[in-house]
Formats: sequence, structure tokens, C-alpha cells
Amino acid sequence: MCCLKILLRYPYMILIVIILLGVACFLLIFFFAKIPDFHDPKLGFEARGTELSKRILAYELLLDKTASSPMTLQKKTFYKAGEWNNQLHDDAWQDNTTGVYAHLMDDDDDLDDFEEDLTSESGDSDDTEFFCDAPRPEYARLVFASSVEGDNLFSSANLKSMCRLEDDIVRSSSNFGSVCIRSRKTRRCCRSWSLGNYVALLNNKSSCYEIDDLHVQRVLELVDECQPYFQTHSNVPHCWTQESEMDLQCTNIPERCREHSAAYSILYYLTDVEFASGNHPSHVTFAMSFLPVAASVGAKELYYDVEGRLFSDGMTKIVAINFGIKQEVFDQYLMTDMVWFSIALFGVIILMWVYTASLFITIMTNVLIFLSVEISFCLYAFVFQIHFFPFMNLLVVVILVGIGVDDVFIYWRIWYLGKSQKNSMTFEKLVATTLKHATLSVSVTSLTTAVAFYSSYVSSVTVLRCFAIFAGTAVIVNFVLMVLWMPAVIIVNEKWWSSHCPSFNHEFFQNKAQICSYFCSILSKIFVAVTCCCGQFFFSILPCIVLKLRYLWLVLLGTLGIGGAVIVLYYPRLRLPSRNEFQLFAHEHLFEVYDFKMKDIFYFERTLKNSSLPMPITVMWGVESVRFGNSLDPLDKGELVFDKKFDISTREAQKYLLKFCTYLRNSKYYLPEAGIIRLTNCFMENFRIYMKRSCRSVNKTSLVPCCGSSFPIGKDIFNYCIREYIPLLTESTLLSPFLYNPNAGLRFDHNHDKPVAVIVEFSSSQQFSLNYSEMRDFFSYIDEFVTTELKSAPDELKNGWFVSYLSFYDLQKSIAEGTPLAIGVSVSVALAVAFMTTLNVLITFYSMLTITAAIFVTVAILVVIGWELNVLESVTISVAVGLSIDYSLHHGMAYRLSPELDRRARAVDAMQNIGSPVAMAAVTTFLVGLSLMPSTILAYRQLGVFLMIVISVSWTYATFFFQSLLMVVGPKGGFGQLHWPRIACKRSSYEQKHHIDKTVYTMSDSTLSSSSAMNHANSGETQELEQLAEHLQPPSSVTGLALLRHLEGKDLKMKQSS
Repeated sequence: MCCLKILLRYPYMILIVIILLGVACFLLIFFFAKIPDFHDPKLGFEARGTELSKRILAYELLLDKTASSPMTLQKKTFYKAGEWNNQLHDDAWQDNTTGVYAHLMDDDDDLDDFEEDLTSESGDSDDTEFFCDAPRPEYARLVFASSVEGDNLFSSANLKSMCRLEDDIVRSSSNFGSVCIRSRKTRRCCRSWSLGNYVALLNNKSSCYEIDDLHVQRVLELVDECQPYFQTHSNVPHCWTQESEMDLQCTNIPERCREHSAAYSILYYLTDVEFASGNHPSHVTFAMSFLPVAASVGAKELYYDVEGRLFSDGMTKIVAINFGIKQEVFDQYLMTDMVWFSIALFGVIILMWVYTASLFITIMTNVLIFLSVEISFCLYAFVFQIHFFPFMNLLVVVILVGIGVDDVFIYWRIWYLGKSQKNSMTFEKLVATTLKHATLSVSVTSLTTAVAFYSSYVSSVTVLRCFAIFAGTAVIVNFVLMVLWMPAVIIVNEKWWSSHCPSFNHEFFQNKAQICSYFCSILSKIFVAVTCCCGQFFFSILPCIVLKLRYLWLVLLGTLGIGGAVIVLYYPRLRLPSRNEFQLFAHEHLFEVYDFKMKDIFYFERTLKNSSLPMPITVMWGVESVRFGNSLDPLDKGELVFDKKFDISTREAQKYLLKFCTYLRNSKYYLPEAGIIRLTNCFMENFRIYMKRSCRSVNKTSLVPCCGSSFPIGKDIFNYCIREYIPLLTESTLLSPFLYNPNAGLRFDHNHDKPVAVIVEFSSSQQFSLNYSEMRDFFSYIDEFVTTELKSAPDELKNGWFVSYLSFYDLQKSIAEGTPLAIGVSVSVALAVAFMTTLNVLITFYSMLTITAAIFVTVAILVVIGWELNVLESVTISVAVGLSIDYSLHHGMAYRLSPELDRRARAVDAMQNIGSPVAMAAVTTFLVGLSLMPSTILAYRQLGVFLMIVISVSWTYATFFFQSLLMVVGPKGGFGQLHWPRIACKRSSYEQKHHIDKTVYTMSDSTLSSSSAMNHANSGETQELEQLAEHLQPPSSVTGLALLRHLEGKDLKMKQSS
């Protein structure tokens, strides 16, 4: 009551205080918060807190902590400490074509050095006089295709077209000269490695514009002759150098094919595999052109310059691009694609203005959404102390618009209908009633959505947990502000704005200057006709459709739900991510076309893709656990906790380690490497041989005590001799080529030369794969194999564990296990909220049945259109529960609070009251999703697809399936209805003096709500409006039971007449 008085007396003060809070948060963010940085979009796409992630992190921390010890093996030819496990993980998420020249920027000195390296390393072939170098993956490249379906690119006309396209689009750019690689002799930009230029080279022409069909035919004959010798591409491109004259492999190749590297480059780099393999001789479908530009961040401005140009001339077209800058341009697209969100926001503003008939409420609603995001970020950064802000958090803004607009519709509709009642109470009572019922409805929708977001926190993926916190907090903040902000806004609008400023209603069109009176009259008629038709549809037509076809809807939508369950749970199911790049942009973007299609079409890309290392079998001892730092910060790795019991120098530990290596070689995944000496795979094996050597060296010097020792070795001698053995491996130039991996073996503390850990590592027969099942079988077998053997280990070697290239598998596993758990939590909370709201067992059961069917159909549609269960997809599926339940709860509450007793009459009455607000909320959210479809960012587009699908499916099931269920088997009267215990309260003096029918005001928003059209059509403000409404809309006194009897009477008359 106290809060109500403050709200009534000081609405302006409430608005000012909230705005000041927003300003304070803005200043905190501006001066003290870390600005979000999205330069690495895949940062945080990793599991934290799982058993595997602890092992991987412990291994990386161990290598990093012991790297500075002089006793640690460090060779520059191997991975640095901490990078071993990220190598293949990065390949699995990131474009790996940015090579050793990725550091090149626009610095001229660096470019000069690069040019000198190219010309000095290009070899002795004559074609290097024509080109600056041989084609390499480190260069930017274009992929061409014919504009005419099935046309052959290997023709003089198409080759000239490709040259012309490259010149017009790329080389004509003002930025090309500043980033291109230049010839040391001419200082001009080098030629591109393209089919046209190679044809010109082989025919002694200076330009691809000088070639004709005869020249092309000669090259085709040469390539056809050389193709069988280069088909396997096992002959590295050295057969055209002077040193290759004595190579037996090269002497078997015809001299014409060895004269230039042209034939090899055409087959290996420039043409598709169908042509290069001989399956389609003389026909090239796709052709590559390597630009003399390093595929690095230096090419970013060049790409921006050519991005908007037309990539076709009618004969050929550019279908894919790789400039090595996919991640670098992501930040730019994040900003530019916000224009589509702005369009969505503009559309929502127009709809909201039309619905509320108040520009003030529309503006203040958008201010509320902005304040919700701002305050949420302030809490996220300063209260929760989370410094990592993934780009996925930006998607919360889009979702918040849909939630906020829905809540505003509820508030405004309750206020309008309460005010328009003939026996309306005082202004104070009207505000209290609106606040009471609107807050109840808003709290239901906000709670279910917030919990759906928070439920994603159960996942182990860092990005998902951060998104869950920010999204859930944003929804809660929006709810709190909505409860305080919107009543004050409505009061101010009622007291001041509506009497001073025009509203978007009938008078808005009529009260205009004479110059536009004609047009305003037309708009007025259109507005009234549309609103009245909408009112007629939601009041009569829609209930009639549901009532007449209720059994059809149950069978049809029920069958769809069962089919969706089969698709999701049985076949084809929602697949785990199986692609080796992290997709940032839409499928048709030229960067993504290259990564997801062209990498399988050219031989050199296939070689890069298939050159993965075998999975290592790595077992480590000496580390007890990892003391995690901030689990929500992917850059905070925590601290390493060493095993205090670890001691490799004891006799028992020496014998066990030697036995363990033998045991590990018996596993089915062990890969024998015959004929190769490995000194560090199993440290103890080679150290035992070292200790058995003669005690006299070649120089007749004594090697005592590190010689002639029987195994196991005494502890003191072991610790002494190990200090001689390790430097020998590090410093000997004879032994270093045989070192398999310097990370294996003993690891020493950086403060003193004390062994703190030991690592045993062997190669396995399992290649790295993105296939979840393969990696699961490999990990499960080796982990169980190692765990079983460790049971017999001495105490000093008890705490050992197995680890390998398993980061991506761990991410897949976390998503696969976390998503069903998050959905389960969301559904459980939704069930609880539905029951607490309706207090009816049957309505709750039917609403959950509806939600389950809607979720299955939604996910099934996502499966059919090719979605995989990646990070974003797992979030959207979890949120589907929160977004799906809102509409069903609105219909369920309207059914429960209907004054009718017959189930069909109650369902019709509920649809008349709640149908239009629910539909309006669905339309606005659907339009937000639709406006995001032109976005370049894949996450924005996927969110748009998801919103459109989940809103359409949820509204359809809530309107047709749920209401049909209630019409057929819904509770009658008070059946299955529970009640909260009543608390007797003394009535106020006002209530004692003036008896008022409280049923007018104690109904929920579901009962009070109706279409926006009825707001204006029933107001009776003008004679024209009343006349039009009389023809288009039934009387407002028509109840659900009356409409039901009217429809049944028509059926009876039709039967009698027939």
C-alpha cells in the first residue's frame, strides 16, 4: 500500500530515479568496465570443470610451469608449452590457412623482406621468371566458376573473363598496390597464379589476354600427358630443379612435365579434383587464382574495398574467397549487421504505437529496454565480477525486445479495459488493480524465461555459462524495471501526455491541417477497417475455426508432435558438430563457401585437411589437480597443484614405470614405429640402457657412478645421474633428430633441478577426428586401460592420468550432456510455474503436453533444415521452453478464470479475451526474427530462424492444440481446481461505504485482454467509427456461451434443413 501511494503521488520521481540509476551505470561502464573485445570469436568455446578439461589444463600448465627449467627439453622445432593440445583444436574451429606470413601488415620493410624470401626460395625453374614464386597456401586466393551451368572454364573466352574479373575487382582497387607482393626486378606487383597466366607462360605470351583456343588446347594436351604421373601428388614439386636430375622418381616423369612446374601447379593448386584426377578430362568446373597478397590481416582493407563489387561478368563469377581474415572482419560485421536489428526495432515501435495509441508509452518502452541491458551489463561486470563478455551475449538484446514488448501489451491492455468499465473505481483503485494483475502475468513469463536462460549454466562450456548469467539477469532486471517503470509511465501518460500530445487513434487522422485532410481521411478509414476486421477475427472467426475443427487439430498437431519426437530422438536426430571450422558468417558468404565447400574440391586443400597427426597416448604423473581461478574467464587457467607423494627415484617407481610402458604397448591403439629410435617416449627404458653402459668412455675417463648399474637403480645414484642424462639429450646434435617429443620424459621445477612430474607418450593408430563416436571409443578404451593398470601402482605413482588431443571431443561431450540437462531444468520449472499459476492439475498437464509437443516440432524443424547441436543451438533449444510456455499459460489462465461452466464455452470465452494480445506478441517477435534474416553474422541469422520457428509453432499449438484439448477434455466447473489458503483482512473504509463488484477488477490480464482493434473500435468516439464497428464487430456483451449457442443453433438449423 505504501508503494502504491508513492507511485500515485510521485510517478515523475520514480522515472527520474530509474533514469539516474541508468546514468550511474553508464558512467561506471564508460570509465571502469572493460570494453568487450570480439577479435577472437571462438574464445570461450571450451569446456571447463569437466574431468577431461582438468586433465588438459593440468597438462598445459605443467608444460608451461616447467618450461623455464634448464633441465627441460626445449627445441624450437616442437610445439611450445601449452600449445600441444590447442593445435588440432584450433584447426577444428578456425581457418588454418593463415600461415607463417600472417604477421605481415602494411609495413613496406616487412613486405620487402617477404619479397626477397620468395624470390630466393622459388627455385631454379624458368617459370619463376614469369611468376615471383610458386603458389602457396599462404597467399590470398579466389575461386572461379562459370556463370553458365555446365560450361567449361578451360576455354580461352572463360580464361580471359577470369583475368578481366580479377583485374576489375581486385587489381583495380586503390589498396591493392599497398599490399601486393612486388618483383625485386621491376618493383611491380607480381602476376597472379591463375590458369590464364599459366597458359600464357606455356605459350610464351606476356599476358592472359593474348591467349586463344589453340594455346589452351596445347596446355590441355600437356596436362593430359602429365596427369598420370602427378595423380597421387606424392612427387613433391622439386622435379623441375637442378638438384632433381639424379632423383629416380623424377627421371620417370616425361621431360615436358619436368620442364616447368606449370603442369603440377595446374593439377595440384588451380583446378578441381574432378579435372585433376582425370575423371572429367578437359573440363574444369572450379578454378583457383592465387593473388600476390599475403593471406593475413594486411589484406583486410583490400577486402573491404572489393566486397561490394559485382563478382560476375556474365561469363564467369567469383564463388569463394580466402583472404585469411575471417576472424578479423567479424568485429566489423557485428557492427554493420546491427542495422537489421534497428529495422526490427523500428517495426516493433510502429506496431507498439498502433497498439497502445501512445507515442509516449512507445518511447518509454524502448528506454526501458535500453536501461535493462545497461543495468544488466553493470551487474554482470561489477557485481558478478565477470570480465569475459562473449559476442553471443549480444543476442540478449534481440530477445529482450520481444519480452519487453509483450509485457507492455499486457500492462496497457489491463489499464485500458479497467478504465473503460462503466462501474470503474477511483484512479487509485484502477492503478492498484492494474499493478496487481499485470505484475502477476509479467512475473510468470519473466520467471519461466529467466530460468530457461539460467538453466544453461549447468553446462560446462564457458560461453554458455556466461550467456546464461547475462541473459537471465537481463530478464530479471527487465521484470523489476517493468514493475516500477511501466505503472509510472502509464500514470504520466494519463495525467499529462494524453491531454497535451496527439495519439495514434481515430482523432490522430482527423485532426490534421486541411492540406492533408483527404489523405488522413483515407488513412482513418483504413485504420478503422483493419482494426475492426481484426476484432471480428479474434472474437468470432478464430474461436469458430478451433471449435468446429477441434478433433482435426488434435489429430493433426498430435501426429506432428509424435513425428517431431521420432526425428529428434530416433532418426536423424540432432547431430553434434562435425565440421572442422567454426562458422561465423552465413552459408552463402564467400569466406564460408571456401571453408565448407572448396576445401574438398582442390587437392592442395585436401592435403592440408587430411594431414592431421595421430592421437597421442599421453600418461602423466606428478600433478594432483588444478586449482581453478575464474571459471568464467577462459584466459584464467588457475594454478597447478603438484602431487606431494610423487617420487620417480624409488626402486618401486622405476620398476613400475618400466612395466607400465610394456603394458601400454599391448593396447589395441598402440602404433608401432619400427626402425625409429625414440628416446623420450618411455623415459625409463632408455635411461636404464644409459645406466648399463661401460664405466670407461672412449677417452678412457671414468663414468662412475652413472654406469654398469643394475636395475632398479638406487635413489641417490638415480638423482645424481639424471642430471647428466637430460643435458646429454638436449645438447647432443647426434641424438636430437631422434627426439620424438621433448614434452615426454621428466619435467623439472624451474627453481631447482628436482623432477616434479614424468610423462609417458606413444603414438596411437587413431587419427584425430571430429567424429564424436570415434573419439569417445578411443578415450573410453585408453582411459579404462590406464586406470586399471594404475590400481597396482606404488603410492608415489598412484595419481596418474591419461590425456590426448581431446579438447574438441570434450566440448562435444559437454554440449551433448548439458543440453538435455538444461532442458530438463527448464521444463521442471515451467511445470512448477504453470501449476502455481493455474492451480489446476488438468490445465497444468495439458499445458505441459502442449509445450512438449511444440518443443519436439521446433527441434525437428531445426534438424530437418540441417542444424547441428553446437553452442548457439544448445542455447536456443533451452530457451525454447521459456518462450513456448508463455502462450499456453495465457490461454490456461483465461480458461481457468472464465465465468462459464461448460468447457467449450470457457474455451471460446478464453480465446475471445486472450487471443489478440497473444497474437500481437507473437507477431512482433516473429517480425524481429524475420528482420534478422539478411544478416551476415550466422548467429544473428540463426537467432532469427529460431525466433520465427519457435514463435510460429508455439502460437499454433497454444491456439489450436491446447484450446482443442480444453474443449474436448478440459475441466468443468471447479474440477481439479486447488486454491491458496485465504487470509481474512479487514476491509478498508472505502470498501465498507461503497460496495463494488470486484469481479470486474480481480480477473487476470488473460481475462481482461482483447485485441488492440477492440480498443479503438468499441470506444465510440465518432459516429463513423460506431457505424463501421456496428457492421464489423459483434456486441461486446456476447459471451463465449452465447457464441457457442449461436454456432450450435446454426448447425441444428442446417441439419433440419438438410
